[in-house]
Amino acid sequence: MDRSESPESVLSRELIAFAHRQGMDLATICHSGGFLSDGRVIFLWRKDGIIQYNLQGTIGLLPERFKASAHAFRGMWHEVGTFENIEQALVFLKAWLIDKKEVDDLPMRCVRSHGIG
Repeated sequence: MDRSESPESVLSRELIAFAHRQGMDLATICHSGGFLSDGRVIFLWRKDGIIQYNLQGTIGLLPERFKASAHAFRGMWHEVGTFENIEQALVFLKAWLIDKKEVDDLPMRCVRSHGIG
């Protein structure tokens, strides 16, 4: 890795190449090392060999686990976590940014923190 490159840029290039081999074009939604589309964004990087992520963005449905906090819901979600591998990261990125799935319908991942806004 070039010392001037951010960890996000390195992993975003790897994800773009991996997605391309799967027939997907992620280059058009990659900006400054993150991926964004229609009010949603996700940044991914590796730390100690583990793929980590930080996302935020608009959602239409309040996640089930936040039903008691409906009064605080303003259509925003944020989440931080990890993925087991690049395949899991790509499936999740596609669900979040391309398919625009709601939180309760997103694929498996290890969530470290999350919340509504």
